[in-house]
Amino acid sequence: NGLPSENNPYVFNGDFVDRGNNSMEILMILLVSFLVYPTDLHLNRGNHEDFMMNLRYGFTREILHKYKLHGRKILQVLEEVYTWLPIGTIIDDEILVIHGGISESTDLNTLHHIQRNKMRSVLMPPMSINREHATDLKNKADSSTSAPGKAESEWSSTEQLTKHEWEQIIDLLWSDPRGRKGCYPNTSRGGGCYFGPDVTSKILNKNQLKMLIRSHECKPDGYEICHDGKVITLFSASNYYEEGSNRGAYIRLSYGTSPQFFQYQVTSSSCLSPLHQRVSAMEFSAFKILKERMLSRKTDLINAFQLRDYRRSGRISLAQWAFSMESILGLNLPWRSLSSHLVHIDQDGNVDYMSSFQDIHIEKPVKEV
Repeated sequence: NGLPSENNPYVFNGDFVDRGNNSMEILMILLVSFLVYPTDLHLNRGNHEDFMMNLRYGFTREILHKYKLHGRKILQVLEEVYTWLPIGTIIDDEILVIHGGISESTDLNTLHHIQRNKMRSVLMPPMSINREHATDLKNKADSSTSAPGKAESEWSSTEQLTKHEWEQIIDLLWSDPRGRKGCYPNTSRGGGCYFGPDVTSKILNKNQLKMLIRSHECKPDGYEICHDGKVITLFSASNYYEEGSNRGAYIRLSYGTSPQFFQYQVTSSSCLSPLHQRVSAMEFSAFKILKERMLSRKTDLINAFQLRDYRRSGRISLAQWAFSMESILGLNLPWRSLSSHLVHIDQDGNVDYMSSFQDIHIEKPVKEV
């Protein structure tokens, strides 16, 4: 879909890390892109941008494996980075983009003013919340790879958030839409809620919004529309469970028009080759197209070359060849640099201009792609 720009801004909707083996590389691409395009790229926090989730789902292990010396320090830095990620984005005052969902008590004004950097982990509630419930949430993220003493040392860091603020954020990061009306506990996840179409209408109308875009759930086609078209689930990772299990998708939005959906599925045959192979393939394709253009103007080019071949030797200077190519083809290209790929040049630096047309022909079009 192209690089970010003023006319092509992006919102990435959370869960950048944990599943898969290249979470750190993905996170670095996103963070570097944010530095290069600070006003054109937006990163929402997902429920996996959480050090407690990382302990269970693989990111902690990945970092400690890849960075033997500074792994723990990097994890500490990223734990801090997570807290500063926005927990939602509003596009054109019409579309709310959040990772999980909403509840009947979602208050965008509260969320707008919340000091989000105080939320170290949504799995570690303020002390005012019932200890049994907090422990249950905590246990869902614990694993054999957990760092001793880590949970205890961080527990008090969420105390500055109120119970209401904590619940607001956990609803945004963990909730899922369902067809049944109302708002009821999300038993499968142990956090957030299930929200019905009536809840969606209520919250959107209250905030004068038209649509909610969220992620958080794998969908076979990469996206799903529900709640009378007001909620879109967008899942961009194809082959989430195994190759062929699902497509990925992204949405392109333009003010005043319906969303456009783009689906894709990565397979072993569609994976990118190494950079040098891709560059070689692009160069080969470019030279092939250029030589076909030369062949289509063969008569004009030969006339131009012969006008400058005063001795009728079949050779002209490199400068004369480059001038002829540019004047006839009308292409402002670095012809001197390209000459070694297009023609034979003798020891004196003169061009055998008829060699321009060797080894090229117009191929028959393929019957089927």
